[in-house]
Amino acid sequence: MNFFQEIEQFSKKHHPLSILSKELSECHFHALGLPEDTIPSFHSNSIEHEYKLQKKHLIFKAFYSRYRSNEIQHKGPIVLFTWVIAGGLGDLSMQIVSKKLLQSALPSSNIITIALVEKSAFIPKQLQKEITYLHRYNQSDYTPLPKDIINIMHSGSLLLQMPTHYPHFNKIIQGSKSNYQLIGEYGFITTKEFSPTTNAICMGLHSLEKGILIKKKPKQQNLMHLIPTNNYYFCYLITKRGFTIYLSMILHKEMGKPDDIHFVNFSLHKFLPVLEKFPFKEFHIKNVLIHDAHKTATLKVNATGKSIHIHHLTNIAGENLHNLMIQSNEPVGIRGDQTFSEAISFEKLFFYDALKHARPFMKDLHSLALNHTTQNSALEIFIKLQQSSYQEQEEWMLIGKLLADQCNNNQLKKEYLLFAQLIRSRHNFNKSFVDLVKAKLLYHQNPILRKQDQSIISSYVNNQITFVDLIKSGDKNNG
Repeated sequence: MNFFQEIEQFSKKHHPLSILSKELSECHFHALGLPEDTIPSFHSNSIEHEYKLQKKHLIFKAFYSRYRSNEIQHKGPIVLFTWVIAGGLGDLSMQIVSKKLLQSALPSSNIITIALVEKSAFIPKQLQKEITYLHRYNQSDYTPLPKDIINIMHSGSLLLQMPTHYPHFNKIIQGSKSNYQLIGEYGFITTKEFSPTTNAICMGLHSLEKGILIKKKPKQQNLMHLIPTNNYYFCYLITKRGFTIYLSMILHKEMGKPDDIHFVNFSLHKFLPVLEKFPFKEFHIKNVLIHDAHKTATLKVNATGKSIHIHHLTNIAGENLHNLMIQSNEPVGIRGDQTFSEAISFEKLFFYDALKHARPFMKDLHSLALNHTTQNSALEIFIKLQQSSYQEQEEWMLIGKLLADQCNNNQLKKEYLLFAQLIRSRHNFNKSFVDLVKAKLLYHQNPILRKQDQSIISSYVNNQITFVDLIKSGDKNNG
């Protein structure tokens, strides 16, 4: 029985990814001189598709890295199209990061950004200036895009729709010969839009996803114009559950310390009901001071004790937001793909307030941590507790205390720094994103090259050539 027959037989009974790890081992990648960020990880549970499709996704980054050193010249613009729902400015931030990556790698290219933004969403000026075409829509109904914007999408060398899937995208490309690519948000590999059966890809930490965007650390700024102390917690949360757990965690962590506790918050109106019901008396808190613009409201609790200060900031984005996270105490409170990328990029321990759609991503994050540490390590427990935060309200205060216990474990930050470095090196999408764009531009110019690459990949997934043959085929194409 040869190796490929062994795979066929084994995959009918066992986890497909575990057998593929034999052929796609780290040593093979090193021997072939492949970049570190292309080495796959096999930590995820299999999803219900034949192993050939999973195999195709596992070699995606390694295959397209053949175009990493290519210089590309093309005529039409590269168009980045992003659908932004209310409260989804992280998607806009991701569009801007992607634009800057392409501008750096392809300096002669014309990069056009199109943002379809819900009417009630406020966009800070520093984000607005990065958008080439901004179109507003009503959340309650579908409004077709203007024809001039659709014409720009059709005329480009490449159209990238990312990261939240726009449900009417098929209407945009219908009847056109657009060269396009769908790139989904973190953790969406199991959805129908980004399934391995489609030509779409998605970012994230599942073994079949392509990694996360890593951001550059900005120049440090003085933040005294935003907050009058450098001893604060960055609290960029979205749910009452998350805010309750985060408050409980920080107050347990700071128990017994005399200093006041400061939080920076960006959506205070959502959390006022939490403040009214939170058991501050148990933590010997005298009062809660809410600083909003030039006004301060006071919630009295006890006759004595320390104070909690909540600084409500609005319209903060870009480097100011990044610096607020960087200079914050830990853990920082985060809520989505972009703040997760920032926490990993800036090496900040985090509490992730995951909405329902982000829970598969949290599962992948825990699987990755478990694969690279040990069960019941400080980091594994810390992430697992965050998954347990979806429990009933009665458990939230206890989860906060248990998280605080792990924060006081000296091993947690050491393990996290190694884990963040692993993600930045092995699960980094930045260069693979540019590799893919270069490939798609080359395919647009040379359809024969597209067919050649498709044939090579098909031969590999159908066990007609080896992984070594697959990678070495790039020498012929680039020669």
